[in-house]
Amino acid sequence: MNESFGPATIAAARQFVRWRYAPPYDIYNMVTDPDDANLVEAAANYFLDPAIGCHALTDEWGRVLAFCTFGEDAQVPGGDYGRIALDIGFGMRPDLTGQGLGREFVTAVIHFAQQTFQPDVLRVTIAAFNRRALRVWTQQGFAPVQEFEGMIAGKRPFIILEKSESGGTMQVEFLGSGGAFTTPRAGCFCPICEQARAKGVPYSRSGPAILVHGPDILIDTSEQINEQLNRARIGHIPACIYSHWHPDHTAGRRIWEMNIDWRHWPRHNRPTDIYLPPQVAADFATQLGLRENFAYMQQMGAVRVHHLTEGEPVHLNGWQITPFPVAEAYVYAFLFEGDGRRVLICPDELFGWQPPTFTQGVDLAVVPMGIVEFNVWTGERIIPADHPVLQSEATFRQTLDMLRQIQPRQAIMTHIEEPDGLGYDDLLRLEAQLQTQGYPLRFAYDTMQVKIED
Repeated sequence: MNESFGPATIAAARQFVRWRYAPPYDIYNMVTDPDDANLVEAAANYFLDPAIGCHALTDEWGRVLAFCTFGEDAQVPGGDYGRIALDIGFGMRPDLTGQGLGREFVTAVIHFAQQTFQPDVLRVTIAAFNRRALRVWTQQGFAPVQEFEGMIAGKRPFIILEKSESGGTMQVEFLGSGGAFTTPRAGCFCPICEQARAKGVPYSRSGPAILVHGPDILIDTSEQINEQLNRARIGHIPACIYSHWHPDHTAGRRIWEMNIDWRHWPRHNRPTDIYLPPQVAADFATQLGLRENFAYMQQMGAVRVHHLTEGEPVHLNGWQITPFPVAEAYVYAFLFEGDGRRVLICPDELFGWQPPTFTQGVDLAVVPMGIVEFNVWTGERIIPADHPVLQSEATFRQTLDMLRQIQPRQAIMTHIEEPDGLGYDDLLRLEAQLQTQGYPLRFAYDTMQVKIED
């Protein structure tokens, strides 16, 4: 079959607006009466609007096999389309559905969109019952990000799927940059906390959570993860990996119940893949009821729990993520590798750690700030030398020494604790001072985003 793909003509549009689909696919019917010339002509002319970008795939006899549109026409009322993306609408001739042709046609449309518009993100919206279409688009690398009640042909569930086209770009988003103590801290009325209350982000800090775009994986669920995801307007999260069991990193675990479809039956859940390094899995069995919590959520269809073996990497969207224990063996750091780039993320607990040689020269190192043992301006001791905390927590100076060993192209310090008494303005001043000393260092703040490009 000789096929051609190009802008839809009036003749092509007159064909596809007449297509009739059997229930429940009849929501895609465009005119109530395909024999009404006036209805057909009005509908056909709509698709000639250049803003819609309608294109048709035809055979050698000019018969339309499929068509597509781009932009707002492809959106369904009721969905959240706040993120910048290229929306694609797609329709296939009814007698050709169910024959395995969808993948071929969709591939052609995606290729055209990539070449013509060069978008960062592609997006499609599909009726939840349309399992065939969902399968075709997910096979092309699209992942569900949202389910909603669509205001079309009566209320019915629709699913929005997206595919990142940024290619060589990874982005690290700090959903929360605080530690066990957030800023402001309840009951504290010091200048740092009062300033955070008055000004909010970036002066305020919520608990530790990092979302890595590209592989699209969340590291840990802080106690404030619900507010963090709402603030960042993040929809579905395909994957999450936990660094350790401590409550400031796991207390928000019930966030995964957002994946459960509570409104419909049968449910259309969108589970998140949860990855547990071996010691994390062992600790989940004994700490805070974590194993029982995740067993319940797995039973409800909210998550799929994967137990990793020591050294086993996770592969997501072309990235390899390798967990490895630090000196405190119950805590894991993560090495991300892909497209010739390497990113090291150490969420917490670096006491006694000697960075292994494979971490040297990474493009980005994310590390916890460590306890501020000495005043950063005067050098005066703040924490008594015999304080027990110094026997279990790495200090700021020790963490700087680790960065000297790693020699990253850039570094971000996070897990910043309120008791250290450094506000956002203080940290800006400190990072400027450290940069003059040769440290490629910045301090994280809530909502900070860092791109790692080719």
